Amino acid sequence: MSQQQRYQVSDLDLDASVGDFLRQVRALMELPTMDAGGQPISYSPLSVRAGRHLREDERLGDVLEQGDQLLLHPSVDAGGR
Repeated sequence: MSQQQRYQVSDLDLDASVGDFLRQVRALMELPTMDAGGQPISYSPLSVRAGRHLREDERLGDVLEQGDQLLLHPSVDAGGR
């Protein structure tokens, strides 16, 4: 399994959800969506500034600022097939 990935936030659509933003970041960074065994991988974004994980239903304008650092923690979704 790959380790966490760091991403610096820029050009935010403040009305977008964290979930939409995370899907864009995954594609931009070409992060894997499946592990070697074919299990789905999800990523949990941690805001370094806020010191907490962000929920996918939160609005970007409420939780992030330009230049924030995110750590993307991968986890395999057990039984995801």
